[in-house]
Amino acid sequence: MVFIFLGNAFSLGWMSVSIKDASFDEAIRAIAGTSEMALIFFAEADCPHCAEAERALLGSSGGSLSVFKVDISQNRDAFQRCLFTGVPAFLILRGTENLGRLEGFPGPEPFFNLVRRLGQRRNLDLSPTPVDTALELARRDADRVNDFLDAFLNSDLFVPVRLLEHPEGNWKAVTPNERFQPLFIRQGERRIVPVFDRLERLQEWAADRTFDYLCLRAHLFLRILASPVAVVLNPGRVTSYLFSPEILDQLRLGAKPVSVS
Repeated sequence: MVFIFLGNAFSLGWMSVSIKDASFDEAIRAIAGTSEMALIFFAEADCPHCAEAERALLGSSGGSLSVFKVDISQNRDAFQRCLFTGVPAFLILRGTENLGRLEGFPGPEPFFNLVRRLGQRRNLDLSPTPVDTALELARRDADRVNDFLDAFLNSDLFVPVRLLEHPEGNWKAVTPNERFQPLFIRQGERRIVPVFDRLERLQEWAADRTFDYLCLRAHLFLRILASPVAVVLNPGRVTSYLFSPEILDQLRLGAKPVSVS
């Protein structure tokens, strides 16, 4: 998705932007240590639209906003975990809160309007889920991998879907018996289904988009998910995890992979 805008600077009277080059992990650590809203700006060196977006951001004026520019050539795994398909792309964060995301740059005014609207979100549940905790333990200790996989398989997943009769979406909970299509995101030849272990996390990720959703225990969802399709758990978060089609096939058969990275 590509947006083109005209002009060199746009003043909203409320925001000035500082842009710092960083790796994805450095950006996450820096933002997590504050209570201020900040952006992770995924970009590529030879991307003209990224350069246009950066010039527009630097030309804004007013209050302050920290932007961490992440080169996707050196942070490809993080970029793919967030399920972006092109640059420029943005994660909007406040501390450890994932407020929303945007792919493309629609121009300064609609961009900052979206950031300001997302910044007004409050009372998000920031506590880790059992799957978050199990994943972090598995990343530190390979002997805990099965604990993570068991936690995942026995968790309720919230899957964004489109009803065939009402594709516009209205945050309706659908049943497996209804006619729906899961949301697929393409990365090259790979198809990936985003899933979340809290409905609120799905809604944060969707930002200003609306979906309906299927809520189903993970091991049951894998039975109705066609192969070969990948699944990403909690995209856009530090505790996201990408399940390849091969890993999902092993889980369906009861065999478990031996490492989590």
